[in-house]
Amino acid sequence: MASHFPEHVARIWSSGATPSVVGAGFLLEGRFVMTCAHVVAEALGRGKVSRCEVGEIVNLDLPSTGHVDLCASIVAYFPMVWSDRLIDDPVADIAVLRLGDSSVSGGVMPGRVNRRLVPGQHFTTFGFPSGYDQGTPASGEVVVQDFWGWVQVVDKSKSGHFLTPGFSGAPAFAAGGTELIGMVCQSEPDERLRLGALIPADTLCKAWPPLAQPYLRLEKFTEHESDMFFGREEFVTELNGKLGRSPFAVVVGPSGSGKSSVVLAGLVPALRKDEWIVVQCRPLEDPINELASEFARVQIGLDDLNARLDLADKRADWLRKDPRRIFEIAREMSAGARRQKPVLLVIDQFEELFTNDAAAHDGAVRRKDEVTPDHGSPRQKAFLEVLEAIAGQEPGSRLPIRAVATLRADYMDAALRIGSLARLMKDADVKLGPMRTPELTAAIEKPAEHFRVGFENGLVPEIVSEMKGRPGGLPLLQFALDRLWRRQENRRLTWKGYQGEDGRSGLATALDEHAEDVRREIDDDDGLRRVMLQLVRVAEELPDARAVVGRSMFRDADWKLIEILAQERLVMIAIAADGSQTVEVVHEALIGSWTRLTTWLNEDREFRLWHQRLGQALQEYRLDPEGGVLTGRRLAEAEDWLQTHKDRLIEEEVTFVERSKEHSKR
Repeated sequence: MASHFPEHVARIWSSGATPSVVGAGFLLEGRFVMTCAHVVAEALGRGKVSRCEVGEIVNLDLPSTGHVDLCASIVAYFPMVWSDRLIDDPVADIAVLRLGDSSVSGGVMPGRVNRRLVPGQHFTTFGFPSGYDQGTPASGEVVVQDFWGWVQVVDKSKSGHFLTPGFSGAPAFAAGGTELIGMVCQSEPDERLRLGALIPADTLCKAWPPLAQPYLRLEKFTEHESDMFFGREEFVTELNGKLGRSPFAVVVGPSGSGKSSVVLAGLVPALRKDEWIVVQCRPLEDPINELASEFARVQIGLDDLNARLDLADKRADWLRKDPRRIFEIAREMSAGARRQKPVLLVIDQFEELFTNDAAAHDGAVRRKDEVTPDHGSPRQKAFLEVLEAIAGQEPGSRLPIRAVATLRADYMDAALRIGSLARLMKDADVKLGPMRTPELTAAIEKPAEHFRVGFENGLVPEIVSEMKGRPGGLPLLQFALDRLWRRQENRRLTWKGYQGEDGRSGLATALDEHAEDVRREIDDDDGLRRVMLQLVRVAEELPDARAVVGRSMFRDADWKLIEILAQERLVMIAIAADGSQTVEVVHEALIGSWTRLTTWLNEDREFRLWHQRLGQALQEYRLDPEGGVLTGRRLAEAEDWLQTHKDRLIEEEVTFVERSKEHSKR
């Protein structure tokens, strides 16, 4: 029976005159194959618990890529041991082989590994049970992690193949995805029980550290990375105490100081242990709709889009008419539970309440007659009234909902200009200062220690010293450490790996060098410039900030560039509440650290300011095609820019200007 080989799966063969399939493996980063040590021992004609040496050769093939008759040498070997010895060290029965064929590519990559297994999690795999040399799939679900470190799994379907000896070394992927959660290592001799065991991905990463990704480049830490989040324990305790005394808190700090991370990877996991429900939103163009959509997503899930949108619309209408219905919404989140669970509302990047006024669908900026000193614009007022309701609760332990927001310190003036928000923040702010030396040391060393990797002497103190005077330098630190991690040598992070091509420190060079490498790979400066400038919101009175831009605002060719940038983790593509795609810069650190982008922004600032005004006018035109056309000075300005920058506008923007011209001639 022939089966389709899934990508990345390797077939391990015995040596000798009549080779046979002895197990499975999987491709790593196009250069290595991971499998069970007992599979390698059997391939070399030895007992399962035998020791094999680095450099010995194993025969295998990669049918999905068309690579056959491959030879691979052992580069790491952790022999199989009996279960009672796993208690001392669970890193066992794992082998890594280096391929001799340089034409192979692909495989499991760092960042596609899920180290957080939970009971009930479903997985799929592919192996070679007796009589199935062409392979066959299997699936099951996680039951529990044994006290010695392996993960018990079961197949409840009672149909088809499950784990048998021919599956040893096979990769286990989260069902419906491509994230590696473990490697099959054992099956129950009584096949009727349909039981087996996986070596979890975290243990695989300890055996082969390059598979892990303990440092996050420019991305924020979330619940999924909380076990790699170190150094802010004292602040998390302070923030937790603040929320215990007050229903509303605002974490204030410079861009890049880790505000989102302390909330999402520090506070949220702590509250989850007490069964809190967490809802996270950002105050984008329509903050009330974003808020209602996130409550609906948490309650309904992602599967039923129509039901989720209907519930979001209903609740957004509730909140616009009566902000105090937020308490009713919070209580509904526990429907069907034995007791009322508290809700934590996380408002990430609170400064977007100010930066997104220009793009708001209600034309918030131009409706200046509706902007008041006490409540700001209409969209700001609606959202702040919900926060006022939450903050106005009498302190106590049984409140239905509490809220915590993160705010860039350089937007504090903008926040305090709105009277109602200034009152809200009077006693609510918790200032996040620079990390102290012991905190930075922990943030640098402990993630590597978890995977049994160390630093060369003096390197950590040097990195800590370079962080002084960089209050917003944590994203740059993570980016430099990620590059250093990928350059590790024999489980050591070295001075050579840390320094840039010109000998300067990684903090000063890593991000700029990476962005330039991506630019050279794309080889389209005009297109890249057009895309990147559209992802930065410039202002005359506020600092530059990243913008969330919809797919419809880009040409197809430019979106292909965005997909490359997303693969290189310079931008993030997300799905909006209505199911459409959006894109944004992964972190504001890129705006200030990529020298070329800074130059482009300075050269094009006047055009970008006008382009943002055009986007706002286009929003009004969509709502009112007759009254929303450009006239007078606004039209003359648009005609001038159209003559010099038409190639920087999408078709809809050009059409809008052209129709405004036609309207003016009537």
